Amino acid sequence: GDALSVADFGLLSATAYESQRTMKTALQHYFPDWSIRYSRVATNFSSQDALGDWTTFFEYADGLNTTSVFAIRGTDSALDLLNDINIWLPAFIIQGFSVAG
Repeated sequence: GDALSVADFGLLSATAYESQRTMKTALQHYFPDWSIRYSRVATNFSSQDALGDWTTFFEYADGLNTTSVFAIRGTDSALDLLNDINIWLPAFIIQGFSVAG
């Protein structure tokens, strides 16, 4: 297949934020011979299955099956935002005290 450009990676990344209903159409619009090989959407799992893991990602593959691209969905919901705050707040506070002296 053709080599992917930085813009292609950007489009594949943006496609990860499409809804389940529109993702295939968006992928086909920009990459006609590509398909979704695997998807893991955190909201599709019961709380027991996703215990502590809310990762959402997709594997896209070209028609010749020679190239795969994994696109990981970042902050997309209130739960994602709370996780981001939980991760980054301690570092932010420590850095703030460091700057304040």
